[in-house]
Amino acid sequence: MNNSYLATTYLVVWMLIAVIPVSKLWPSAMSQLMQLLLFVNSVVVVYISQKVSRRGLIFVILLSHMFISLALRYYYMEFWNDPLGPIAIDSYNYNNDGIYYASYSFTHFINDFLEINGWDDLGFTFIIYSVYKLFSPGIGVHLLVVLNSIAIAISCNYLYRISCQFVSAKCSMFIIAIWGSLSFSMVTAANGLKENFFTSLIILAVYYLYKFIEKKSFMNFVLFLLISLTTSFFRMAMFPVLVMALVSIWIIKKIKPTVKSIFLIASLIVLAICAGRYIMNVLLILRGFSDDTFSEMALNQYGEHNLGGPLSAVINVVFGFIGSTPSFISTPEKISYITLFNYSVFVILIFSSLYIYGIFKAFITQSNIIALVAITIINSVMIIAMSFSFDFRYRFVSVPFILIIAAFGMENSSPKLLKLHKLYCAALILLVLFYNINF
Repeated sequence: MNNSYLATTYLVVWMLIAVIPVSKLWPSAMSQLMQLLLFVNSVVVVYISQKVSRRGLIFVILLSHMFISLALRYYYMEFWNDPLGPIAIDSYNYNNDGIYYASYSFTHFINDFLEINGWDDLGFTFIIYSVYKLFSPGIGVHLLVVLNSIAIAISCNYLYRISCQFVSAKCSMFIIAIWGSLSFSMVTAANGLKENFFTSLIILAVYYLYKFIEKKSFMNFVLFLLISLTTSFFRMAMFPVLVMALVSIWIIKKIKPTVKSIFLIASLIVLAICAGRYIMNVLLILRGFSDDTFSEMALNQYGEHNLGGPLSAVINVVFGFIGSTPSFISTPEKISYITLFNYSVFVILIFSSLYIYGIFKAFITQSNIIALVAITIINSVMIIAMSFSFDFRYRFVSVPFILIIAAFGMENSSPKLLKLHKLYCAALILLVLFYNINF
């Protein structure tokens, strides 16, 4: 995990795409400046991570995350005349709900929201409601950016403690530096979305999962369950995922790491993807959507990336496990936002071979890190089933655990395997170039 290697390869790709004639659009000069600011911030924070203490690093992450997020918010207001950015569909819904419910009493808000929307998204809407009610929507919409940064800083502390159970303290510092400086996290904060709060809760739940495994304390188990239940107020599917992560630790101890068992697990993953598509379709129908809604969602995802036929299914599966490719150029509909956070997408893609090897090593050694593996694989299965592999937003919740698994893979790799990783990275650079130019 080399900071200079990541930064250099990213800049090389950026410059190569800049000199190759393409039919897609380049972001505006101001958008590229913000993209550069996000990139430089991440490189600097990761560099500092090897020079300061853990508390010092978390303080740096808090300040830098807050500054960059507020700078993005200012950019949105000045250049797009909207504090939530140019394409803020979900953000508008959250913001409008906050404004609508700000005058409601707590019980009136809960009853009305549950009647209209159900449990899903109650968690983030409650945060917005509380802030807007206390400080007014005009102030609250900007205060939420600061709260995003605080949530990320707190999550870094718990992510470090989780990471230190499986990799060195030095590597753990590197992990929280990347996590705390991800450009996607800051774009999410400026856009007014829920992912930072949601993922911070998941990290906290996983922390108490491991505290329970370590000490078998009933209180730690209760805290794990309560925090896991809270995540279902942000995305209902997350609670069973966290429970399965806990169960996976006991299951893996009962399975001998043989070729047959690996094949069986791989077969179950394929079956889960197929079953997942069917279950998702049934759930959409039960919620009042038409029979074609699921297929239309998949076609829209593929259509946005100029894909179709068997190729789209193959790319969906591959991207579902290794991560999507970063967009340096794009179509007019998405150019205003999708390129801003491309360094985050690039970093996760580059680490994908170490992540895959980390999964293999976790199974072979029967390490307790298998709980993190379970979370990332189940998330990948859901992403593939929904055909959302191209959208980094749905992968973001598993990113902190992908980083730990990748570090685990790296620390358990031989020099020969690390050389193969560099060849793999070279192939990925060609993939990124090909994807940006052709799709």
